[in-house]
Amino acid sequence: MYQKRDAIVAIFGPHGFIGSGVHISDGEVLTAHHVVGQESNISLAIEGVGLKFGTVRGYDSGRDLALLTFDESSEGVKVPVTTESWGPDGDGNYYDRWNLGSEVVAIGFVSDISETTPIAVFGRIGVIWNIVPGDYDTGQADLPATYGMSGTGVFNKYGDLIGILQTAAEFGGSTTFLLGSEVGEILEDLRNGMKQ
Repeated sequence: MYQKRDAIVAIFGPHGFIGSGVHISDGEVLTAHHVVGQESNISLAIEGVGLKFGTVRGYDSGRDLALLTFDESSEGVKVPVTTESWGPDGDGNYYDRWNLGSEVVAIGFVSDISETTPIAVFGRIGVIWNIVPGDYDTGQADLPATYGMSGTGVFNKYGDLIGILQTAAEFGGSTTFLLGSEVGEILEDLRNGMKQ
């Protein structure tokens, strides 16, 4: 899990730090749409890569998801999104990647604490449901996340990136995240520049 921390990205707008994201592939970062909002000028602080100028490639405001792109780099730790709820471990045994009661961790930046080292918060999934309208696959966990962590990755105990954190406030202990299955449904559209 320690290496996954290096895939977490600090996102800055013209007036400073605005939230977190996760480096999913060369030149691509996922975050929550509300983190970037209408910003057109953003910077991405990526461990092992440095500070990069980023652009909002695509977003879906209903799902609260945005894809940011920057000049492609093969450097830095990248964590692909896990889109299937079942998968094999290193020994070929299948396991449930997310389920009620599953242990999860969110790793993100909190400007009042540190904009250079992300913090980790731990919890368990309490609810998995479809948000209506939209029929969006969403989870809720007792993660004590706070401001600045919105848009970061949610990982299971195996290190799979299973979602993108949507709500975080005051270490309150209840956060929602968009499940990887939902991210998988929209990711190619975001790559193609969809903005809705």
